[in-house]
Amino acid sequence: MKKPLHTIAFASLSFVAGMLLLLSVGGLLQQRLGMMGMILTQLMILTIALVSTRLSHLSFKQVFRVRRSTRSEWLGSLLVYLCASFAASTVSYLLMVLLPDMEKTGEYIGGFIVADGFALALIGVAVLPGICEEAWHRGYLLSSLDPLRSVAVRVIVMGLVFGLFHFDSARFLQTMILGCALSFMRVKTDNLLVPVVFHLLNNLVAVCVVFAAASLTGLLPGQEVTTLLEGVPEQPSLVSILPFALSTAFLSVLFGALGRYVFRRAQG
Repeated sequence: MKKPLHTIAFASLSFVAGMLLLLSVGGLLQQRLGMMGMILTQLMILTIALVSTRLSHLSFKQVFRVRRSTRSEWLGSLLVYLCASFAASTVSYLLMVLLPDMEKTGEYIGGFIVADGFALALIGVAVLPGICEEAWHRGYLLSSLDPLRSVAVRVIVMGLVFGLFHFDSARFLQTMILGCALSFMRVKTDNLLVPVVFHLLNNLVAVCVVFAAASLTGLLPGQEVTTLLEGVPEQPSLVSILPFALSTAFLSVLFGALGRYVFRRAQG
């Protein structure tokens, strides 16, 4: 039986209140404590998810459902993740031309990640977001949208929510795409563990790339990031970017079609 529509209204309130709390308290914690503040912020997100689920009288068992998924479901989810990754890469290539100043945002994020060392970054940027953010987004918030019968509507709404959640206009489209993919995985597998794993892996790769780039540029923890991508033109032209954008767009469509096919076969 479908949950009443008031669960959507309560979820909207949870999201707005949670965003305000993260923007104020979470932002202050990260500013004062660095990566340790990020860890505390993630635990705050998990608390919001648990409290919201309790107050809205939803089933903890269903909201945070973890089960053993089939190999087909994991394969389909992997293909959907690759589709989203290449789609996000396409957007990033185009934004390099349209918004050349977005690299400064990447430098700030990179500096924040490396400031307190790899171990804390692994916990605060990869492990905890994979668990805590998914508990709130693909757990509580997505479950609250069950009254909406359309899978596409639920996935797009959660993508928009995930994009807004990151407070980063330069990366809004990329995080929205990832949010759509993770939400689609949860709907198709009915298993919160699947988006948790792919969210964690996505952030783990990002952390490793940032530390590798920092190492190559001679950056040490605590130093300011001046650039993470040496040799990249400050403002590449559309002509130089277009071949890469078209290639990643093609791969995105290809993996998306394959993922959809695998899920259709898995679900009969």
